[in-house]
Amino acid sequence: MRHVALLLGIGLLTLLLVSPAAAADGDQLQVPFAAQNDSGITGTATFVEQSGKTTVTVDLIGASTDVEHPSHIHVGTCDNLDPAPTYPLNNIVDGHSETVIDATLATLLASPFAVNVHKSAEEISTYVACADIVASTSGDVMPNTGGGQGSDTLPLAAIAGLALIALGGGLFVVRQRMA
Repeated sequence: MRHVALLLGIGLLTLLLVSPAAAADGDQLQVPFAAQNDSGITGTATFVEQSGKTTVTVDLIGASTDVEHPSHIHVGTCDNLDPAPTYPLNNIVDGHSETVIDATLATLLASPFAVNVHKSAEEISTYVACADIVASTSGDVMPNTGGGQGSDTLPLAAIAGLALIALGGGLFVVRQRMA
């Protein structure tokens, strides 16, 4: 009986330890870009957290296809931006870029940050689009729904926990028959 309780305890502990860690992976936030300096450029920045880092995907509408647009995450808001970049992003090419930064969504939401897009490397002082990094109007980050990277962790942990429970139950039955 002691073995069954031990196996059940290990199974439950496995589930408790793995499940909370998996819950943060895949959380995402999407923020809209507003055009600046009459550029007409809009779009979205999508942030997806994975293993303590965040993938920032920028998709712009109306961006030039023959010019790379430098972009960065700055402290502040679009209305009051610190000119020194905090997190550099890959240049936007054909309206798209993707960069992994060493920050969590919680870090990016803890104080004001904004994504700023420049006209070009040659005209770095001209901003063409900006997006404030803020939670949605409901105040929530969209949780992982199981479709992205890292979504296999929770089901595997649940299966492992159930297997341990079944093993413990099987051992209990065998011990009862032997007694």
